[in-house]
Amino acid sequence: VLVITAKRHSELAKHRPDLQWASSLLNMLQFSIIGCAANGLTLNLAYLDLFYYLLVFTVLLVSYVRMEMGLLPGERAALPQGVPRRMGNGLRPASSARMGTKPAGDTAA
Repeated sequence: VLVITAKRHSELAKHRPDLQWASSLLNMLQFSIIGCAANGLTLNLAYLDLFYYLLVFTVLLVSYVRMEMGLLPGERAALPQGVPRRMGNGLRPASSARMGTKPAGDTAA
């Protein structure tokens, strides 16, 4: 969940010149968290704290971005106007004409 939240706030920060550094840092933290989680079984116990440090740093940076954007606690962050929304898989919804189905109101045979 934290990686998804970091991605959302990274997209928000990318469109503000004063927060572009936070966008880059959030992207780096996402990959670091995923890398530590994936390789956690092969690392020794000395690296256990690193994973928690990454999580705490990500929470602090997301909180900072939310504060700079003026978002209240519990308020969902939205992309600025004019920024296209992507679906979860990065694809746009297919039109009914390309799918070979008729639109809902079309009754012609």
